[in-house]
Amino acid sequence: MRYRTFQNILVAGSFLLLLICIVLPSLMERWRSVGRIAGLQTPVVSAATLFRVWTVKKTGWYYCPDSKLYGKFKPGIYMTEEDALERGYRPAGGYACR
Repeated sequence: MRYRTFQNILVAGSFLLLLICIVLPSLMERWRSVGRIAGLQTPVVSAATLFRVWTVKKTGWYYCPDSKLYGKFKPGIYMTEEDALERGYRPAGGYACR
């Protein structure tokens, strides 16, 4: 290949990259509005997260009121399930409180 061929490939690739950077954001917005890209949408927390849960900082888990271990692990604190989720705690059984 000659120098001129490399220049042409570089110019064409730069043009294609510029075109993608300009067009892609508008396509992403359009696809989000249609709902095709579910992974990019923010998760929705339901309003039913008003339970007081027992959180254990050492493990990073929280326990629901119907759990056998609710309030048993020390040290721990009570807080709402919503606050526990915001602070990064995970449900001990893998499921949110019912």
